[in-house]
Amino acid sequence: MRKGTAVGRGTRLVTAAVAVALVGALLCPGPATWAQSAPVLEGTVRDAASGDPVAGAHVAVLRTTDFGLVAGALAGPDGVFTVRGLPVGSYFLYLVDPSGVHAAGFHGAPTAVATTATGRTAVEPLMNRRIGALTGTVTSDGTGTPIPGAWVALLSAATGRPEAGAVAGADGSFHLDDVAVGRHLVVVVDPAGGHRPEFHDDAASITTATTIEVTPGSTTRITPALAPVTPPGASTSSLTGHVTESETGTPIAGAWVVALDSGTLALAGGARALADGAYTLPLPTGRYLVEIVDPTGAHAVEWYDERDPSGLASATPVQVEGTVGLDEDLAMTTGTVAGTVREDESTDPVTGAWVFAIGPTGVRATTTGTNGAYRIDGLNPSTYRTAVVDASGGRGLEYSGDSPDYAGAAPVAVSAGATAIADTSLAPLRCGAPLAPTPCLPTFPTPLAGPGWSRYSIATGAHSATVTRGSQATNPLAGFSTASGRRYHFLFDASAAYVLTNPTQPEDQFDWNKLPGLSDCGALDLSQNGWMFGWRWRTDLSPRRLEITAYANNDGAHLTPPTPLVTLTQAQLDQPVPLWFELAVSADRQRYEFRVAGPGSRSASSTLPRQCPTGSTTALKWASGFYFGGTSTAPSPISGWIAEG
Repeated sequence: MRKGTAVGRGTRLVTAAVAVALVGALLCPGPATWAQSAPVLEGTVRDAASGDPVAGAHVAVLRTTDFGLVAGALAGPDGVFTVRGLPVGSYFLYLVDPSGVHAAGFHGAPTAVATTATGRTAVEPLMNRRIGALTGTVTSDGTGTPIPGAWVALLSAATGRPEAGAVAGADGSFHLDDVAVGRHLVVVVDPAGGHRPEFHDDAASITTATTIEVTPGSTTRITPALAPVTPPGASTSSLTGHVTESETGTPIAGAWVVALDSGTLALAGGARALADGAYTLPLPTGRYLVEIVDPTGAHAVEWYDERDPSGLASATPVQVEGTVGLDEDLAMTTGTVAGTVREDESTDPVTGAWVFAIGPTGVRATTTGTNGAYRIDGLNPSTYRTAVVDASGGRGLEYSGDSPDYAGAAPVAVSAGATAIADTSLAPLRCGAPLAPTPCLPTFPTPLAGPGWSRYSIATGAHSATVTRGSQATNPLAGFSTASGRRYHFLFDASAAYVLTNPTQPEDQFDWNKLPGLSDCGALDLSQNGWMFGWRWRTDLSPRRLEITAYANNDGAHLTPPTPLVTLTQAQLDQPVPLWFELAVSADRQRYEFRVAGPGSRSASSTLPRQCPTGSTTALKWASGFYFGGTSTAPSPISGWIAEG
């Protein structure tokens, strides 16, 4: 067991070159054929040196021919991942540790993984650490006696700011994991004041300090020995208070509070903040300069009160006599990128999307939650680009600003202590795309409600709609027809959210209105025999919504399935969502078939019995239009848009 307590965040960044290659090439979805029943690829992602599982690793399954993304999975806390639905074939695996502790890269050189038609394919991908460790023992110079509780701080060789810290155990040993590769400074402090603080290696100041070098996957060892000094006098007074974060008021557990004698600048003592940010520092009565340090580097170093760490000469002394209260807050040194990933057209949240924040020195990654939201904390202030890929849902890759490539990505400025919002929307799946649902949404005329669409208008007090044909639209089917089915795109707009204030019958608000359909069984009256889609606005539900269902009449009897096929929210009426409708008769002529598809999860099908199973499917029919109500008429103008092919 390792002695001591370590704190630190390290840099934990994948190189920018790897990041751009990953999200710009390897995660660019290409054409793929998905099997409905296929083998399973599973395994455990492990650290190549220790064999420990890599929790949360992103596993991208790529074609061996062009490196196009086929599927993706997230490893659990135990490093275990499972990919289902793969066609039989050979694949490369590309691995990303979102924490940045391990280098992103291929499984093997890369090594192809073959799946078979039956059974499970097991693989054990290994990841190499891209960080190192620092360890050692702090002793008293001359005697070699361990100094328990000594503080060891790792500093940036470039800026001198803290990066990580550890507290020595009872035997003086300490260990720091997750140390960024490169050169660092180390300072060691005895918070009891019995030894002189030193920089590595036996240096009195940062200007004469010797840097240490940390290499990937290795442990650097040092043996600091501090010169003993006469300890401070009896602690008859104390400083007490809380250390919190400036921006949020959150306690900073483990913060170091250091007191220097204001006359000699000798170390008088130090204390660590507890989980609630509280600290108590016993001191002899006297006058002190007080410094507050977050050894993880997540917050700026300050002298009391609110003085810059370089401003020792202007630091405000504190007279400590008895118990003196002194609360301090530290500003964050890092920022956050957060946002929501949604699907175009439907505005549905995209769950499980991979989000990458690509900066000048590397990339961080996370995964969206069930509400499509994501958050990446701990980013150094700089300019980033985000990239989003729906590895499991098959939607396309997009960069910040809805750019298809990295070069056109919109910059996202991250400031210390602030949250930059970077929302993204992904293009929905169309027919022919990998993982497209059945039924799927075909390409529709653009722009929505443009010249390729015709408009239905139902006036206040009317049942039937009039039609205004778009200049580039095909006439919607109407009147006498021998068609055996109908296929059309339809747009509802905000006018579909109607409210009957004076219904003919109390339940008329929940009566089914009608979309274009066809009569059948030799009848021209759809209310007797025919099939269509029904729609209604539900004011009794929260939130209110528009329901769409399959609807048929069999000799005047109204038939619907037990639950609606599709629903739309008010927001999806305000920004119209294109839907695809298909009416058909089954091959055996026994049933009416209903298929509706839209962006997001709006894809459903149903059947209802046909009254005339021996009747011709091409007999003369009546093609109806957009229709409101049963007994009540439209309480307000209602419109809809159709593109029928």
